[in-house]
Amino acid sequence: MKLTELIDKLNEKFPENICESWDNVGLLLGDKDKDVKKVLIALEVNSKAIDKAIQERVDVIISHHPLIFKSLKKITKDDMIGSRIMRLLKNDIAVYAMHTNLDSATGGLNDYVFKLLDLDAKRMYEDETKNRPLRYFDLTKKMTIEEMVKVVKEKLNISQLRVIYDEYYTKKDIKSFALVTGSGMDFFNEVKDKVDLFITADVKYHEAQDALEQGVSIIDFGHLESEVHAVDLLSNYLKEITNVQIVEFHNNPVYIY
Repeated sequence: MKLTELIDKLNEKFPENICESWDNVGLLLGDKDKDVKKVLIALEVNSKAIDKAIQERVDVIISHHPLIFKSLKKITKDDMIGSRIMRLLKNDIAVYAMHTNLDSATGGLNDYVFKLLDLDAKRMYEDETKNRPLRYFDLTKKMTIEEMVKVVKEKLNISQLRVIYDEYYTKKDIKSFALVTGSGMDFFNEVKDKVDLFITADVKYHEAQDALEQGVSIIDFGHLESEVHAVDLLSNYLKEITNVQIVEFHNNPVYIY
């Protein structure tokens, strides 16, 4: 199949035009008319992922995080991004990014992670969060913060996470929560009056303090830990809609001792 055909199929479910204004999604490198027989799916287009792509002789890398995010003034071997681009071009490997459009789409990453959590909850404020990464949920029965932490750790296979909670400020029982995979604290002011708990990642110290003062507990389940599921999501979807060979690339450079 042609790369442009593959992109069209991906856009049917995860349209590029719903990405955030600051984002850089879509075909970032390569010829849209090239033939695609083998695809590598990765969270990042780093050197290790490129090595794997070359080894496997793939035609395109589909990544969650964009290889090219900021404007480039030069592409040289001495530049970190430039050297990756040169290796990809040399080996005729295209790069296609699916970032906040994957986060926001119906059936996208946030919906997929909620499904993995397997909680008895109903979605709230669905109209106002359409085509956005933010999700609100109302639990059928209240759960303690400890019970929610246990579910997140077990269902998402996370060994450790950060919990921002203090009975002086926040409720022990959770009835409603918001979910944003990856860095979601930009949404805090929007969610703070609607939920008891916010599940997201990359929470800074002072953001945590401010959240407690406003009565909201937070589970910080990690940027990598929350978004690594994008690889499985995309792999499963491509298997449904195409016959291309798929290589799943998982790489965790962060260790907990």
